[in-house]
Amino acid sequence: MFKIDVENLCWIDGTTDNLEDICLHGETTVKIGDEIFKYNATVSATALYLLKTLTENHIMHTEN
Repeated sequence: MFKIDVENLCWIDGTTDNLEDICLHGETTVKIGDEIFKYNATVSATALYLLKTLTENHIMHTEN
């Protein structure tokens, strides 16, 4: 099972409409099998990177 859910979409300043901000943010929950990941994300950029995985390899890493 693979599921993505996004709630409370807003711009970086917390408003529902900001013409100067080009990145939409939200509380994101991703379920992959039995694992659940929850985090605040830049939803618009995350969606773009997710689509890119259809044609490119992607190795996830985190900063220490």
